[in-house]
Amino acid sequence: MNKTARRFSLLLTALSIGAVTVFAAPAPKGPSELIADTVTYDMKNDVMVAKGNVVMITTDGKATGDYAEYHNKTGSGKVIGHVIADKGDAHMECNEFYVEGQSHFTAVGNVKAKQKDRAYVGPKAEFFQDQQYVKMEQGGTVTGKDGSITADFMEGWTGQEHFIGRGNCHIVSPSKNFEGGGDNAEYWGKEEGKTVLTGNAWAMQDDNIMRGKVITALLNQKPAE
Repeated sequence: MNKTARRFSLLLTALSIGAVTVFAAPAPKGPSELIADTVTYDMKNDVMVAKGNVVMITTDGKATGDYAEYHNKTGSGKVIGHVIADKGDAHMECNEFYVEGQSHFTAVGNVKAKQKDRAYVGPKAEFFQDQQYVKMEQGGTVTGKDGSITADFMEGWTGQEHFIGRGNCHIVSPSKNFEGGGDNAEYWGKEEGKTVLTGNAWAMQDDNIMRGKVITALLNQKPAE
């Protein structure tokens, strides 16, 4: 397999990990392929650059963009322009994608990332592989099987299904016919869908409307028989 293609395939793996925070994803195995209008390999500095109609392909994934660069010595790289990445059931789109080492990835500009029933949408998303942590400091929406959380600032620990929103928070759970909001929101998916709204909090379910400083709802709790 071509050395340049293999090293660019590491960039594709990072794209896929960043897209869905699939932590502990192994380095790609098997053949890899790099296609672009021009490819440059700086042997002295161990840097690869691909320009124009860039396509990176591995046995289980594919990424495309206008420009790609990878620094093998530092494990850093980037893909710029119309970035689209697919790996398994993961899909991500953004304007720019940056890799900083083996555990820190940043997607910038019209970010749309999805795997199964979880999705992230916003102007910027940072993924920290070793912590299973995602941060959307410019705000955005996180969607899961039970509904969605939108806020001016979002962060979460995906392994724990724990998400926090700050500023203009809005939670919607169609399956529970629940909607709420407040200055802050916190959600624990593994704790009966526990949702806590604070600061000008409000919530609606069916014909019931609640307002208060703190509102707590257990969205996954089964009703008493």
